Amino acid sequence: MGTNYYVKTNECECCKRHDLKHIGKASYGWSFGFHGIKEEGLVSWDAWKKYLHGKHIVNEYDDEVDYNWFVDYVEYEKSPEYVNSSGKRNASHYDYLKESIWSSRSNEDWVDDAGYTFSLGEFS
Repeated sequence: MGTNYYVKTNECECCKRHDLKHIGKASYGWSFGFHGIKEEGLVSWDAWKKYLHGKHIVNEYDDEVDYNWFVDYVEYEKSPEYVNSSGKRNASHYDYLKESIWSSRSNEDWVDDAGYTFSLGEFS
């Protein structure tokens, strides 16, 4: 079970129409998995954090998510270094992909300096 997060883009003040850009997904027992967008420079958690500041973040249920809450959530509970109360560390999507049939996608997946997994492909 997991939750996808998005940032609203191209927001219209009049009709409230907007587009959604996929930030990534939080899944139980895993570090946050980011959608990397190289052409926009969104290739690290630090870049995403700067990009999201002052923007509207929503989850897949269209619930508004506070920026500070989101940063704390990603950096604490969804951190690659987080260890839960039973002593289990968050799993890494990158490590999983390396060991799977998807290992040929290595040019589409990477880990940033903070240890978060990024993928160029769309996922849900």
